[in-house]
Amino acid sequence: MIEHLIPILRLLGDIASRADEWLRPVSIPAWLICLLCLSPAILRLLRGRGRYLDPIWAIVFLLAINRVLYLSHLSPELSRGSAIVLALTMGGFSLWYQHHDA
Repeated sequence: MIEHLIPILRLLGDIASRADEWLRPVSIPAWLICLLCLSPAILRLLRGRGRYLDPIWAIVFLLAINRVLYLSHLSPELSRGSAIVLALTMGGFSLWYQHHDA
């Protein structure tokens, strides 16, 4: 039975490989546009004038930075470092929200 799955898995792998070739060059500009759109929220937070949802947009901003670093292959250390910062920020924000939402 598993022998019948091998050609299907190879086909899916080929499709994924071709999709990656097309999507990778498009993904980085898309994430850069995301960063640009999120920057007003970050600037408000840095100035101490954040709105209600700006902390959530800051987390999305960190996610976008992580994605750009990962997709661009600039540095594995920077990518992992941004992932750590993102994970700790998300965890801290989640704990803060749960504590203050009660």
